[in-house]
Amino acid sequence: MRCVRTLFHEETALLSVRKIPFPELTPYMPQTNTELAESLHQFVTIWNLIGRPFPQVDQTDRAGLAITWPDTHFPFYNALFLTEQLTDAQALEGRVQEAAAYMRARPNGGLFVVCLDNLNGAAKEALSTILAQAKFVQAIPMIGTAGDILPMEAPGHPALRFERILNDSTIQDFAELNCVSYDVPVEASLSLVNERTLWHQHAYGFVAYDGNKPVWSRFPSCLSTR
Repeated sequence: MRCVRTLFHEETALLSVRKIPFPELTPYMPQTNTELAESLHQFVTIWNLIGRPFPQVDQTDRAGLAITWPDTHFPFYNALFLTEQLTDAQALEGRVQEAAAYMRARPNGGLFVVCLDNLNGAAKEALSTILAQAKFVQAIPMIGTAGDILPMEAPGHPALRFERILNDSTIQDFAELNCVSYDVPVEASLSLVNERTLWHQHAYGFVAYDGNKPVWSRFPSCLSTR
C-alpha cells in the first residue's frame, strides 16, 4: 500500500488500513484470515469504546458494515468499518454506496475504514473507481504492526515533558493537535472536552509539551476493555 494524502471530502472520508508485521521485529509471514479478522476486531473494538460514552451514538451494525457513530464534531470518532472479505466488485460497490449514504445523512463528517488486505480479485481492482464514484477520498493510511518488543528502553527526550491524557486540558490539547495535523477546524476539538470515560477507563494516551506548548500526541499506547 502506498501512502496517500490526508484529505476530508465534505461529509465523507476514507481511512485505509492494512495489517503487516513490523519487519525488524518479526519475520514476514502471509496474512491469514484469522490474523485479518483479529486485526479488524481490535480496531472496531477500540472505536466502539470511543463512541460508547456519547448518548447519541449509533452502534447498530449492518450486513458487512460495523458502525460506531457518536456524531461528534471531531470527525475521527465517527466511523464505519467494512467487515467482509470481498472479491466481487458489485458487492463492494453496494457496501460503499450504503456507507456513503449513511455518512451523508449525518450532520458531522467521519471515516469509512477499509482493510485493503480483505479485498481481492475484481473487488480490489475496482476499488479506486468505486470510491471515486461514491465521492470518497483517501484520508489516513494506517499500517498495523506486530512484534515482541517489551521491555523497551525509553530513548529520552530531555527537551519535552510528557503528560498522560486525563483532564480537560490534555484532552483538548490532544484533539487540537489532531485537528491541526489533518486540516480539521480546531473548534471541532471542543466536543471532546467534557467526555473523560475513554481516557479514565480504557485508553493510555500522552501529549508531549515543549515548555507549555503541546507538540505531539500518541493514542492509545495501551487499551483495556474492563
